[in-house]
Amino acid sequence: MKSWKRRLGLSGLILIIAISFFGIQKNTFAATVGSSQLKKPETGWKRIIDSNPLITYKGTWIQYTNKEYSTGSAHATLIDGSSSSFWFKGNKLRVLGSRNLNKSKTMKIQIDDATYFYSAYGKAQTDTLLFEKTGLDNTDHQVTITYQKETSQDFVLSAFDISDSGALIPEPTKAPEPSATPEPTIDPTATPTPEPTVEPTATPEPTSAPTTEPTVEPTATPEPTSAPTTEPTVEPTATPSTTPSPTPEQPTGHRAILVVTMNTGLEKEFDLSMEEVSSFIDWYEKKQSGTGTASYAINKHNNNKGPFTSRKEYVIFDKILTFSVDEYSAE
Repeated sequence: MKSWKRRLGLSGLILIIAISFFGIQKNTFAATVGSSQLKKPETGWKRIIDSNPLITYKGTWIQYTNKEYSTGSAHATLIDGSSSSFWFKGNKLRVLGSRNLNKSKTMKIQIDDATYFYSAYGKAQTDTLLFEKTGLDNTDHQVTITYQKETSQDFVLSAFDISDSGALIPEPTKAPEPSATPEPTIDPTATPTPEPTVEPTATPEPTSAPTTEPTVEPTATPEPTSAPTTEPTVEPTATPSTTPSPTPEQPTGHRAILVVTMNTGLEKEFDLSMEEVSSFIDWYEKKQSGTGTASYAINKHNNNKGPFTSRKEYVIFDKILTFSVDEYSAE
């Protein structure tokens, strides 16, 4: 009898130790903010791609494709103050994006009325868990992420994770409050004002007007007129016209000045369209992730001098220290 009880107690102890061990292992491998790379959402989470139509991007953002990201694409910005916002229903949130040694350490995120800060600084890595907030009320929440520029590099958002039972929702619309129409106030003590009595006005008798005789004016005798003398017409002398030379076509649309600083301190400046800037950033991000060519050709456009049909400058990835983008609109 004692042997049976001893075996039962030993089995229970082994079960408790096993549960504790696997619980510790589960916590050991839980995702860590700032370092973990999440190529897919963990259990209890659902992934929202960066191109979801319910996400609003304000400022200047560029979307580009890159197979290094779990969703196949990402949104990037170089302009300070650019923001990304959305509404969701759920009780937890994660933000995923690129991490690098030249990224911002004070990214700002607002959830409803609360403000938090997180860092995108660290060893180069895509789909990094940059921010996590759990324990929210399971209701509607507004999220706004604002890029606070500290370096000349970009900020990259690749995806959001929310609770698996949650969902992105449209921004709620507030119903206008009805305006109350004041009721007229009646004073019971007021004495009514009598209407004035209008006396009828007598109609005057018509009087006949006196008849006047018409006056006959004498007819004037016309004076003879002399024919006017015609002056000779002088033909104007034609002024030779000059053919204007065509004005060179100026670039229009959304453009930017791309300044690439090499590791020697030399700065290279290029006037490009935003599509060309997007292509350059796409190449840089891919090469930074370990794919793509070692150099990139930049079209010099109006800087083309001489008898050449085109001129391109090739920049080497390993020689680039930083780069910046100054955006403008050419009308």
